[in-house]
Amino acid sequence: MYFFKKKPISKHASIKNLSTLFILFFSLLATAQIQYEKGYIIDNSDNKTECLVRFLDWDNNPEKFEYKLTENGDIITGDVNSISKLEIYNKIIFVSKTVDIDINTSKSNELNKNPELELTKKRIFLHLLVQGKANLYFYNDANTRRFYYQMDSKEIILLEYKKYIRDDNRIAKNENYKGELWNNLKCSSLDLNSINKVKYKQADLIAILETFNSCKNELTYTFKREKRKDVYNLTLRPGINFSSLSLDNPGTNQTLIRDLDYDQEVSIRFGVQLEYMLPTKRRKWSVTLEPTYHYYKTEKNYSTIPNSESGQSVTATVDYSSIEIPIGIRHYSLLNTDSKLFISGSYVLDISLKTDIVFSESLKYKGDTGNNLAFGIGYVFKDKYSIEARLNTSRELLKNFDEASGDFKSFSLIFGYTIF
Repeated sequence: MYFFKKKPISKHASIKNLSTLFILFFSLLATAQIQYEKGYIIDNSDNKTECLVRFLDWDNNPEKFEYKLTENGDIITGDVNSISKLEIYNKIIFVSKTVDIDINTSKSNELNKNPELELTKKRIFLHLLVQGKANLYFYNDANTRRFYYQMDSKEIILLEYKKYIRDDNRIAKNENYKGELWNNLKCSSLDLNSINKVKYKQADLIAILETFNSCKNELTYTFKREKRKDVYNLTLRPGINFSSLSLDNPGTNQTLIRDLDYDQEVSIRFGVQLEYMLPTKRRKWSVTLEPTYHYYKTEKNYSTIPNSESGQSVTATVDYSSIEIPIGIRHYSLLNTDSKLFISGSYVLDISLKTDIVFSESLKYKGDTGNNLAFGIGYVFKDKYSIEARLNTSRELLKNFDEASGDFKSFSLIFGYTIF
């Protein structure tokens, strides 16, 4: 029977790997350039200026933005009070107007019993969705989503819509926008039934304004969303592992070895990742599954009786290979239209193919491996090429031995090529 004395896990390798991880992260962050897109601005004096605009794919309508006159020029800030129009070519158009704003929230858990809108005047950037005889605009902030329309370049009118709580505590809707559309969008292609079917949603309102403008032969512009990317991604993921192993008291009554630390080894890993993009705004979250083959082979010479000439020199070998199955979640942060960073966390199932640790003919172990966690940060270019630095927490290789302990650590540099 062998006796093993548990020792505290060394933090040296983890600290070293973490340092490498963060150095890589900040290097990526520092070298990744925020993209400026070609466009133009028109100021309040109706002066048009071609420029490069920092495109942030805004969640909410911006109040200000950054632009440059040349690629290497100074960054200038434009805002809703100084700029009357902003266009990023083939992307988006904003116009600055003073309009009615409903101060009520659209959040279902904060509704009141008043069916009427509470309006105030405010200068804002409106997102142009449809342009023609009738224009359609959209405004979105943290609390509300509202649509506006404009006939023949006249006053911009709020399309009224509000959810409220009835006296019986049921949710009702003020849908005055339907009457507004029916009274003003007179066209042979539109009838009352088609207006009544229009929901207070971007797709529905764009469609009805497109129909009206086409009917009048005056449709000049429609905002087009970028084509939704595939829900599933399949990525080849080769990489390099930097792995080490520490054993506790791998000795017998005749050997006095208290512990044995193997040197870090470099090996190849290969995985295939299936990624499901969750249906969140701009697809920032995903779930991943990544079956991966890896191996770790090493050896170390030691004396059966340390610090004594009477001890024998023995070579201890390790031959470990397995299929890892990380099941994880990933979050993306957009840098520009071509580049994004991500962070990830995974629970790693380990299916051992071979876990042989041999000290001598009389001292051999066939280990049973445990599972672990993994955390990574990475960079994606054009949704095709990627690189990730991943740190794995310790994995037990000898969990089938009550007193034994084999502490396996690894750090991975992973390259990715997305097939679809």
